[in-house]
Amino acid sequence: MPSQAAGSTYLDPTTGVKVYKVTSATFPTSASSWGHDYSEGGDEVSLPYDGNTRAVLVRQNAGAWWLVDLTPGVGVSNPRGLTGSLSPFMDIAFDVSNKPATP
Repeated sequence: MPSQAAGSTYLDPTTGVKVYKVTSATFPTSASSWGHDYSEGGDEVSLPYDGNTRAVLVRQNAGAWWLVDLTPGVGVSNPRGLTGSLSPFMDIAFDVSNKPATP
């Protein structure tokens, strides 16, 4: 999706699932790779908690874990490194709420 702005979407041609672009020219910072947790694990994208803004779990270079805010149509902001007891010790070890009463 290089030609689309951060926060833009497209429909996956096979599944029809809406995919959000979370990168921009300024985020993430330069690294050899960025990724996310396995789909078999818990939720790694939160329900909206501030208007349309959601928190997304991302991983840098198979090491540091981050939460970033994603606002559809706007892009990403507010990267927060997960450290100490909040830092996942392996894949599928972090989850966000999918309950509307506790986003």
